[in-house]
Amino acid sequence: SGETPLDVAQRAGRSEVVEVLRRHKRIPRTQASSRFAYDSSGSRYAKPAGPEIPQLTVNHFGEVCHFNIADARSIYREHPGVVHENATWNELGVEACAHMERPQWTEYFLDRGAPMSLPTALAVNNVTLARRILTEDRARIHERGPHDFALMWYPQIAGGSVELAELLLEFGADVDEHKFGTTCLHG
Repeated sequence: SGETPLDVAQRAGRSEVVEVLRRHKRIPRTQASSRFAYDSSGSRYAKPAGPEIPQLTVNHFGEVCHFNIADARSIYREHPGVVHENATWNELGVEACAHMERPQWTEYFLDRGAPMSLPTALAVNNVTLARRILTEDRARIHERGPHDFALMWYPQIAGGSVELAELLLEFGADVDEHKFGTTCLHG
């Protein structure tokens, strides 16, 4: 009937909804804009063309990147393009390596063309690139890593980097941002 959500909320007398709708542009939103924006050198990422990889292979790669580098490398050797593909749970293998605190594994796949997101840059303690990513788009402070990890978890993942924590706080990170009730302090 041409009504907006705000019109409907006002007509229904839902003042709390009206307030949210009026200030919606000021509400932080989870971002993912850095996910496929950069490569390991900080240059613009471009997914290369290549043969299609079966989703089961991509999923298996994503699984083993959490705990078995030998299997992950074996899959990569057979399907090099797998480093560019998302598992069905929306995670790249490089991201799995990163959040599992495996910087050498992460660097291995970054060196082979995997994209470098803000969470991954934080996990490998790349302060320079993390600062650049945040400076280019300050809304990226609201990005989340795989499995919904808040950015403030990543300084701990990077070995307890105070410099990374200070960088995130400088850009407005919330130290109390949680995942299922746990914050970076729990990590």
